[in-house]
Amino acid sequence: MKLNLQNKLLFSILSALLLFMGTSAFILSHFITDRIENNIISMLHAENRILAKNLHNTVLGYTSTIRAMASIPNLITFAEFESSKTASAGITKDEVFHQVQDLLRKLSKNYPFFSQFNFASADGQVVASSNEKSIGNVNISDRDYFKETMQGKECISPPLVSKSIGEKSVIVAAPVLNSSYKICGIVYGILPCRSIISDTIKNIKMLETGYAYIVDGSSGLMLAHDVYDKVQTMDMFHFQPWMRTLAAGDTGLKTDYRDSQGNRRLVVYYKEAISGWIAVSCIAMEEIEAQEAFARNLILALTIGSAALVALILIIITRSVTRDILTTNQFAQAVASGELGRTLDMHRDDEIGALGDAIRRMVDSLRRMMRISAEQAQERELNLTIMRDSLMLTLADLIESRDLSTGQHIRKTAGYVRIIIEQLQREGLFLDILTEDYVESVIRSAPLHDIGKINVPDAILNKPGKLTDEEFAIMKTHTSVGGRIIDHIISTMPDTAYLAAAKDLATYHHERWSGGGYPEGLSGEDIPLVARIMAVADVFDALVSTRAYKKGFSLEKAFAIIQEESGSHFDPRVVAAFFAAKDEIIRTKEEFDNDESGDAME
Repeated sequence: MKLNLQNKLLFSILSALLLFMGTSAFILSHFITDRIENNIISMLHAENRILAKNLHNTVLGYTSTIRAMASIPNLITFAEFESSKTASAGITKDEVFHQVQDLLRKLSKNYPFFSQFNFASADGQVVASSNEKSIGNVNISDRDYFKETMQGKECISPPLVSKSIGEKSVIVAAPVLNSSYKICGIVYGILPCRSIISDTIKNIKMLETGYAYIVDGSSGLMLAHDVYDKVQTMDMFHFQPWMRTLAAGDTGLKTDYRDSQGNRRLVVYYKEAISGWIAVSCIAMEEIEAQEAFARNLILALTIGSAALVALILIIITRSVTRDILTTNQFAQAVASGELGRTLDMHRDDEIGALGDAIRRMVDSLRRMMRISAEQAQERELNLTIMRDSLMLTLADLIESRDLSTGQHIRKTAGYVRIIIEQLQREGLFLDILTEDYVESVIRSAPLHDIGKINVPDAILNKPGKLTDEEFAIMKTHTSVGGRIIDHIISTMPDTAYLAAAKDLATYHHERWSGGGYPEGLSGEDIPLVARIMAVADVFDALVSTRAYKKGFSLEKAFAIIQEESGSHFDPRVVAAFFAAKDEIIRTKEEFDNDESGDAME
């Protein structure tokens, strides 16, 4: 039987469609199932690295506590007495001992993460402790952490079972130096592993059957498990011998892993290079295979359904197809290949005619769009720039709105930064850095310099009085937090080169020219130029502005303080440019003051 044009067209299209959709479904199902497993593996790798990094950083954070203890005068005096067996004039051994005991007990209450604080003399005898039972009854001279600390190094021991508290612990120790800088003992804290890792590991979430645990890489001891507390005494080297051979920094994957109950698991492991702890994440292979099967079945169902629907539509359409569909198709193919000057010579009053008319209108629209595309592209670029700047300012306003006392701080500091930069350019300074594009990025991103304050609690941000040392430590974190926030934006969004200056502003605007600032204690030209400029602008606005905890200083006093801090807090060249533009600085401040007065009256 000879097929007519309509049947030939239908048969050809259906055959090609089914072949294409079948092949696509097969390829897509394998691709998606591979992606499912790869994504799960990537997730586990990321969780392990984050877990290991957080654990290491947590332990390192505790060393600062022990380091500070080693510098306490009473402890040094006691150490000198134990070393020389003689006390300073007017001070008895009992007086010094009781002072140190009171100190260790108070520290134990103030730092509950530590179960115990001890001081050991140069011969390894524990002579002072927050746990009085340890005094005179414990000698640590044979312990590796004692030997290492007596060599002048701060020490973090591998996990061990502490006899005094009866659980797995890490020893954090620091040497105590006398006035002659000679080591006369060590101070150390016993830090239970549960204090380090319990909260961290319980925050790990991995699908339905996933779990994580930590193993000591030197002994194989199970340190923590987010599901089974009872297995924390397991020797994992016995159950999983491959762990014994891991080298520092090793990361990898095991698909043939079976846990202690014999269940099949997909395992990703990572051995932290410094502590030697092994972070292990596991997910049941059945759960992964179930997800892959679901994806394959879903693709198959969608493919069959789509093929049936398209076939039905094609049958309906081809029944009304005539010879003019060839003409319409040829015209459409020509348009698709870019022949916009071609015409469709067809006049019908049915659906095909309407299709031809629609194609004609589409071609006309394409011609018009091509004529104005250049203008639209330029307009879109302008709109994107405006939108980007508005979003940056809105984000900065959102952060500042939490601080009830800063007024228009972000706009003021941005204005002062612009004035200082323009003055530096007029003086021919830093021209290799202050290019036109860079200056534009700095001025636009200046409002984001305090973005890290989003991480500071309101009670500290708006406290009317002086901050405590602990509160001020939290407040200082807004610099490093701000840098990480902007760094995350840079890593997740396209075309964010303009935010490089914002990251430097947010991170380093509290560094000092002579050193001693935060977060990294940089000095001199190691501090990015934009941060040195913002430091002057930021401090000036803080001096002349009224805050919840102080009244604003007069301009004369503020300028005097800025001049006095030149060469210590501030870059002298930046300060010189600031004073060279002094009149414009004052005029800008007065304009903002007038705006705030007007807003208050409204």
